[in-house]
Order: sequence, then structure tokens, then C-alpha cells
Amino acid sequence: MKNVFVVNDDSIRSPGLSVLIKNLEKYNLTVISTEHIRSWTSKAITVNKYVKLKKEFIDNHQAYVIDGFPADCVNIGLNHIVKEKPELLVSGINIGENATVGWLLSSATVAATIEGAICGVKGIAFSQQMSDEAYDKITNSVKNKQPVEKYEKFFNLSGKVSKIITDYVLERGFPAEAKIISVNFPPEGKFNGKWVVTRPYYWSYGSLFSKTPEGYLKTGGAFTENRVTEEGTDMWALHNGFISITFFDLPLIPINNKKVANYFSNLRLS
Repeated sequence: MKNVFVVNDDSIRSPGLSVLIKNLEKYNLTVISTEHIRSWTSKAITVNKYVKLKKEFIDNHQAYVIDGFPADCVNIGLNHIVKEKPELLVSGINIGENATVGWLLSSATVAATIEGAICGVKGIAFSQQMSDEAYDKITNSVKNKQPVEKYEKFFNLSGKVSKIITDYVLERGFPAEAKIISVNFPPEGKFNGKWVVTRPYYWSYGSLFSKTPEGYLKTGGAFTENRVTEEGTDMWALHNGFISITFFDLPLIPINNKKVANYFSNLRLS
């Protein structure tokens, strides 16, 4: 039986996590999740503070809960909990998409796979796009520790296809050229029945903060990603009902050409 490491950044109470576990139950799962929602924390690692761990059950499946960040979950899990190196790390299913450069680099779901790759285990990040209304309902349910079953329906498509993709990767092996695969699902009602390999759309959300008498408060941003029309990008795919699949290698791709080599030609250190 293949060993699969499952991690989630929306907390142990996320319906996306419970759906993923149910769809991957044929594997030997090690499940580790954050205790609280840790969206937008990217690959943060806890420092100068103890990280506490406890055990809980999800649908009769034992899970480890960590009061830290998703990258903490991965690093602690792979180095201190698993007895055998997993064949694959699976992160998600995230509440909301992780498409475009802005979301991608902020995503703790994707960052968990980055930490996994650093630790020597390749991974897949699964993320489910949904309406603002559905997102608010689900996250409020998670924060208020309500039963997850009511909202599992929003992950029907992503749960089913996550299983198909995981099975496929474990049967054929991870692509040698890649260390991470990021998969974004459109809402089930928009799905056109197809998938497409994409690249991240380069998009800026502008200022995320508003100035107040007490300081700066995160209130949102200029979220114009719904206007994306650049074919072949992840957000374009979601707008058009495709499942978006993006492959990544690490580290950040270095640029080494004549132009950058000459950039510092006039730099003098003394």
C-alpha cells in the first residue's frame, strides 16, 4: 500500500480535508493539519515558540493537529512522525483557488508542497474555486467549529478528480522535471469536463490595506482577476470551466544571460 502524506491549511475542520481523506482512503494516509485557518501565510515557519501537537479523528481516521503553520505540519510530519518516506504529499483541498502569481506565492496550500519538496517528497496542491458567498459560509463554519458534512458538497468535483490525479501520479511516478503540481478546480456547475496545462497569470491585487487612525488594516484589494482573458493561464482556465494543472520546479528559476551578466559591469566595491 502506497504511503501518502496529507496536509491542510484550512484547519482540521475543513470540509475540503474530510472530502480528500474519503477519496484517498485506499492509501496508507498520514494526515496532519493546522488547528486554525492559516490562509495567506505562505511558507512561514514557527520560530521562538513551541509548536504543540495533538491527535484527533476525522471520519474515524486519525489525524495530527498542529498549532502552527502548514509548513510546520510538513516539516514536523516528515521528520518526526512518518516511519517511512511517503511516495507523495497531497495538500488541500483548499477553500478557494490558488491561481495567478499573487495567490500562488501567498498560498499556504501550495507552500506546504514546497516544504515537502525541500524535505525530499514531491507533492500536489489541490484548490477549489468557489463563489464569495460559498467561501464565506464555509470559512465561517470552520471558524465556528460546525459539522463539516453540510459543506462537503462544494468539493464533489475536486474530491473525485483529486483521487483520479493522485492515482495517476502514484501509478506512473511524478514527472522527473517537476517537484510540485498545482491543480485548481472551477465550481462544479462551471466545469466543462476538460483539463488544461497552464502557467500562472501575472496579476497584482494592488494595496491590500486601508489606513486607519490605529494603523493599516487588511481590508481587501483590487481583485480584478475576473477580467483575465490571457489564454493558457490558470485563471483563464478557471473562467472557461477547465481544471487548471500547473507544474513547478524548485528553486525559483534563475536568469543567467548576457544582459543580466553585464548588469553589474560598472559596479565597483571600493
